[in-house]
Amino acid sequence: MKVYLSGGMRSRWQEIVISSCPDIHFINPCDHGLKDSKEYTLWDLTGVDQCDVILAYMESDNPGGQGLCYECGYGKGKGKLVIVVDEKMDKYMAILREHNTVFQSLTDAMLFLNSLAKIWRKK
Repeated sequence: MKVYLSGGMRSRWQEIVISSCPDIHFINPCDHGLKDSKEYTLWDLTGVDQCDVILAYMESDNPGGQGLCYECGYGKGKGKLVIVVDEKMDKYMAILREHNTVFQSLTDAMLFLNSLAKIWRKK
């Protein structure tokens, strides 16, 4: 199972997820190091194309979440499973919560991912 990690880049939450879910292959935008918006957007959308699942973490201190929403919408349109951790719970994220699997904590989302990985391995 391949999981694309969508969300803020400051707290390094991705490292926690990767270390807590050892049986999952992750596509981590923190790895590309690109600065040009056209280049990193292409990299990110290619990552979404290649994944099975998107884990979107909307941290409470994320200033906007536009990139996260764009990646989730793009992935949803491609038929990807989208898992959202929404700490902000503001009205602007309601559409994102409405049609996806939603958790209020990253820990709960990681437990769910690990249970999915077990099912995926049996396929």
